[in-house]
Amino acid sequence: MNSILEFPIIQTIDDVLWAIEGKPEFVVVQRDGFKVINYLVNFHDTFPKIDLDPLDTATEDYLRAMILRECRGIKFLDNGFIAARPYHKFFNLGERRDSSLEVLRSFIEENADDLELNMAGLIRSDKLDGSMIHPIFLNDGFRLCTKMGITDTSIAAEHFISSDPARYIDYTAFFKECHDNAMTPIFEYLSPRDHKIVVNYKEENLILTALRDMTDGSYYDLDILKDILVSARNIPFNNEIDCDIEMLDKLSNFDDIKAEEGVEGYVFDYNGFKFKVKNDWYLIRHRLKESMSREFEIVQLILDNKIDDILANVDEDERVKLEEYSIKIHQFINNHVVLLRVKLDEVIYNKTRKEIALEVGPTLNELERLMVFKLVDGKNLTEELIGYIKKNAGAMKMFAEFKEKYPDFPTL
Repeated sequence: MNSILEFPIIQTIDDVLWAIEGKPEFVVVQRDGFKVINYLVNFHDTFPKIDLDPLDTATEDYLRAMILRECRGIKFLDNGFIAARPYHKFFNLGERRDSSLEVLRSFIEENADDLELNMAGLIRSDKLDGSMIHPIFLNDGFRLCTKMGITDTSIAAEHFISSDPARYIDYTAFFKECHDNAMTPIFEYLSPRDHKIVVNYKEENLILTALRDMTDGSYYDLDILKDILVSARNIPFNNEIDCDIEMLDKLSNFDDIKAEEGVEGYVFDYNGFKFKVKNDWYLIRHRLKESMSREFEIVQLILDNKIDDILANVDEDERVKLEEYSIKIHQFINNHVVLLRVKLDEVIYNKTRKEIALEVGPTLNELERLMVFKLVDGKNLTEELIGYIKKNAGAMKMFAEFKEKYPDFPTL
């Protein structure tokens, strides 16, 4: 449970809300009995970079940056107390400065005398190509959730664990043990049918990939717990391979990993410092690399939070170009949300829905008409505008027409 990164103590939703104030890409979504905090889009400053050289965990900037990384599906009960703490946000190796091999190696060398950190070493695990799933305790029973809560995918996982008692895997008892000890077990749901991503898995499965303390955010060592997991509950878990610390010197060339086929890649963990490496086979099949030549697909990737996979697999000039494009799209969205709110707040003040429809509507442009009742109904305008752009940038012709309507939309 040692960690390079000091994860924030989170007990209630108030420990998080202050950090997302003024960042409209983060949303608090009310579900039945609980709230979800997640991010809608990953802009250049959504997750502030952390300076590892030197690392100072005592500043408010560090605390806020680390709390924002937790806003990736963290959940709170309606009484405000934390209910589940899935993975924090981590990045592809080389995607950004604070996930670079250079900075990590420098940090390790400076802390070489810290035996407590170095004893754990570097751990590699398979990056499974499924859907992240975790349990949440509600109304004296457990439900399974994805990042955004109870969804079709999590319901499919529930059906899986209850459909075949002959497997002798007591997931529910394991969920209870974790809940009683304030831990969140994190799984990957693999499905060869309806919920397949890219990799072909032969059978359906729900595999434990991590176990997290809900309050302090630390990750438990699955390798140490494997005998307990297998003997007590027969819980399938992801394999973790201990790597010699000297392997860090070999990580500058990932040709062997990137050349692999049939898998997505690997997650590396050095005492809480996590980073991922995906292979070219997977990226190609996920249509990320092909998207580089089509601007409308780049826009979709930015708005779908998938641009990070591109950034880690292009040269420096292309990476800078894409980052700048992402920043400009971010600015476009923020500027239009401000303009929409200022104008619409003024024209709808003290008016009924009927008056808005009959008197105000004819004076508004297309976007304003689409958004006016969203505002009245208390919808998040940032989320609604992102959805509008995605809908109108779904194909080359549509995107060209969209840019004619909005000539201030940035160009790649």
